[in-house]
Amino acid sequence: MQTIGEKLEEARKRKGISLREAAESIKIRIDYLQFFENNEFDFDLPEIYKTGFFKNYARYLEMDVNAIAKEYLIARRSAKSSISRKDNREFYGQINLGALNKTSDSVVASKSDIAKEEGGYNGGSSVGSVISGLSDQQFLYIKIGAAAVGALIFLSLLFTVFSSCSSDDESEDYRESASRVENGDVEPNDIDLLPEVDSIYIIASKNVLISITQVMDNKVLFRGTVKQGERMKINRRGQIKIMASEVKDFVIEKNGKKFRMGTAKSGSALGYLD
Repeated sequence: MQTIGEKLEEARKRKGISLREAAESIKIRIDYLQFFENNEFDFDLPEIYKTGFFKNYARYLEMDVNAIAKEYLIARRSAKSSISRKDNREFYGQINLGALNKTSDSVVASKSDIAKEEGGYNGGSSVGSVISGLSDQQFLYIKIGAAAVGALIFLSLLFTVFSSCSSDDESEDYRESASRVENGDVEPNDIDLLPEVDSIYIIASKNVLISITQVMDNKVLFRGTVKQGERMKINRRGQIKIMASEVKDFVIEKNGKKFRMGTAKSGSALGYLD
């Protein structure tokens, strides 16, 4: 059974065109088309743009867009599900106190066993001889010390987890404060914590797909198509992240000045605006 990439490649070759010719015709970067034909769908690009580019490519190749897009989405969901299960297994481990105690017990094995093992390894000299010469009280102190080290490691893990949770709580408080300002439910002192609201404009010379996200609270301010000739107003607080399907098809207007994103003359765009 053919893969999605093989179907794309076959359709392109049937039209008798190269990847470069296809990329120039539909204004999509050649490396993105190469990823599609290689069944490599995890490249660094927001999913909304990947899906749009994929459909445009399939349409250009005169394929059944709905059918191939459905296959693509099923493949993406399957891949994400597999990655999610793997991440969960790696991340959500349990702190097993029984295992910790077992580790401590193995570290502080009986004096005779350690002496015997070390002696068998190096002919009964060095470490084995030293351990054999320890009194029971001295060996007890070693066991207590090892247990204390294990306890410190455990406390360090707890502190790390607690610190992470505290940071998440602080971020959540900041996002909540921002939301309260947007809704008009805010105390005077809270306003000093947030950047002032200002506006920019997106002016499209052609239809262009754009996504704008407010960095401080990860709020999506706009996601969709800005139509040719449209001058769209965006109200934002602080820095924003802008992603666009084609950098030459729009300009940004800020404080009466117009400029393009970055220095590239064409291709997809990704940048930040203060």
